[in-house]
Amino acid sequence: MHDEHTSTAVEVSTATLQEPDDELHTIGAFTVCTNGLTAPRGGRRSPVPRKEIEIAKNFLSKCLRTRWARDPGSPSATILCDLVNEWALDCNQYTDGISVGAIIVASLELGIPCVPKGERDALIGVNFQDACLGTNLPIDPGKVQNDVWQRYAKEAGCLETDIKFMNETAPPPPREWAVPDHILKRQVTLLYGEGAIGKSLLILQLACSTVLSREWLGCHPEAGPVMYLGAEDDEVELRHRLHDIAAHYNEPYSALIENGLLASSYAGQDMTLARFDSDGNLVPTPLFHALSGWAQILRPVVIILDTLNDIFDGDENNRGQVAAFVGLLRSLAMNANCAVIVNAHPSQSGSSSGTSGSTAWHGKVRGRLHLRAANKDEGGLTDPEVRVLEYKKVQYGPLPPKVMLRYQNGVFVPEAPGGSTDSQIVEQRAEQVFLDLLDRFTRQGRNVTDKKGTTYAPACFAKEKEATSEKLNKKALAEAMLRLFEGRKIRVVTEGPPSKPRSRIVET
Repeated sequence: MHDEHTSTAVEVSTATLQEPDDELHTIGAFTVCTNGLTAPRGGRRSPVPRKEIEIAKNFLSKCLRTRWARDPGSPSATILCDLVNEWALDCNQYTDGISVGAIIVASLELGIPCVPKGERDALIGVNFQDACLGTNLPIDPGKVQNDVWQRYAKEAGCLETDIKFMNETAPPPPREWAVPDHILKRQVTLLYGEGAIGKSLLILQLACSTVLSREWLGCHPEAGPVMYLGAEDDEVELRHRLHDIAAHYNEPYSALIENGLLASSYAGQDMTLARFDSDGNLVPTPLFHALSGWAQILRPVVIILDTLNDIFDGDENNRGQVAAFVGLLRSLAMNANCAVIVNAHPSQSGSSSGTSGSTAWHGKVRGRLHLRAANKDEGGLTDPEVRVLEYKKVQYGPLPPKVMLRYQNGVFVPEAPGGSTDSQIVEQRAEQVFLDLLDRFTRQGRNVTDKKGTTYAPACFAKEKEATSEKLNKKALAEAMLRLFEGRKIRVVTEGPPSKPRSRIVET
């Protein structure tokens, strides 16, 4: 018998001699004679013309051989019959049709592994793609394979639903990421977090940084459109949040819309994307079909759905329902070639780990994040504005390190572990506060300068709420100003008549 752990693919047993010079070999459902005769076991033998066998041998000799007859992709004898016939006609070799018996006898004579499966089929140990390409057949090997399988499936009374198996031999393309090494495209990612912890804000920041092509928590998302459907905040509150985030990036709110942010509030409305009928079948809602249609037209980088409770109408502890629903969201991600991110609330028992319901949620999605309050060791007791973003699952790569975040001025900004131990983060935060205040002062017509005096920028800024909340004094802001000058992010312009020039700091 064929053994996947040995090199022996066929067991040949000697049967009773039917004719003086005919040694019979029983192979599966076939009885093959050394003189080239074959017949179903127990049936009447019928001759196989030597010409057919030679044509089959000529074809098979051009093909690479697999090590195992049962390797994925090994062709069946019925498919090889079609291929050999096509090849023979293409080579102007006359034949009445190559039979399965001829294929089996040819493979045995060439020493190719052969495992007959039935009266008209067998696994032959040659490479299927090579059988087509190596013989220059002007046919689509995938189509031939599919046609044969479909024909015999119908004859056997099997379901007519087509299963399309892979036949691509080219190297796979690189994986696509919405956020490199953090959030995959064509997959579903869950962001868990307690109510009011800031999930919606954090994911809206990702949306804005994506459309504006800006940094998000130290990462650089792929730039492009984003679709957001949320049932948590009404439109007024949603616009407040987006205004704060746009201001954080020194952009007007209109820049978000102009660059492809498509946000819609479903607060107080039904945002269900699928329901389960009385037979337990998943039925997508009209909203899902509308979302899918828009996504395939607009081709967003990310689709954000907020929250899971609002889009899932099933039992979160039912593994079958969970798998079906995640599969539906995965189809949305694949059809639009984007990432689908869903905000979710953890259960009471899973609040510490960021989980809820069946373990199928974790198993079926390819990414899972958890936003939580900082604990005692992370400074959470002394500073309630500190959050921690943890990556619980990122398929196809190592888990990124956790990110410490601080809520300030309506957004989350990276925070050094412990509050301020990372000097680079502290410096970046001081520079950002300086730029934010410079922008606000300029819009208010309150010009500041780099010269010490009543309009000295560090002294003026140190009195503002943005600086005091970050514990930034005049010295820290003066150092930030020098770094910004060195980085050519700010400069001094001189205005007024030569007799009385006035200088002020502006962003470059």
